[in-house]
Amino acid sequence: MTDDDLRARLRDADPAAHLAPLSPDRTARLLEDSMITEFGTAPPRPRPVRRWALAAAGLVLVAAAATGTGAVLRAFDGPGPGPGVGAGPVPGLPTVSPAVTVTRIVVAGDTAAKCMPPDPAILARVQLAFAGTVERIAGGTAVLHVTHLYAGPLTGVVEVAQSDGNSEALIGATVFEPGRQYLVAATDGQALVCGYSGLATPELQALYDAAF
Repeated sequence: MTDDDLRARLRDADPAAHLAPLSPDRTARLLEDSMITEFGTAPPRPRPVRRWALAAAGLVLVAAAATGTGAVLRAFDGPGPGPGVGAGPVPGLPTVSPAVTVTRIVVAGDTAAKCMPPDPAILARVQLAFAGTVERIAGGTAVLHVTHLYAGPLTGVVEVAQSDGNSEALIGATVFEPGRQYLVAATDGQALVCGYSGLATPELQALYDAAF
């Protein structure tokens, strides 16, 4: 192939070969414009996002989702607790038991007044009524474990302070005795006497059953 043949092929491949040539004045102005134009001042054109980059990002998201799903499936893959089984205590940590509420009352000291027969309607209006077992006597105070609460705030232990002779006001018992069951009613921090508090006899139990 000769140089003339190569030039002919280049002319045939030129897309602007069919356009008319520029005039000398137009060519001179274009040269002058190219000489005075400051290059690098125009903002860079945004680069188009290539399709292969979008596809790669999509593959990354799919892989991340699959990894998270696998982790979740592995977390639930093992055998779970049976019906009604909770998490249970953590080995090595002490088990904390709920606090026991203690209520303190005293036995009224004035027993000189005459007592009227106990009335279930009066007993039903007391602030505290319970059945309890005497656990111990310490320093003139009987400590009772509440076995049944008829009225009043939730409590687990009642301490009944008594001075010398005051326990005689409890009809049916002269003193509190450890291990025995008592029915006690109280209002304003004082145990009711005159047949409203005392050893848990069938008669006193019937009075509490009628009131509550």
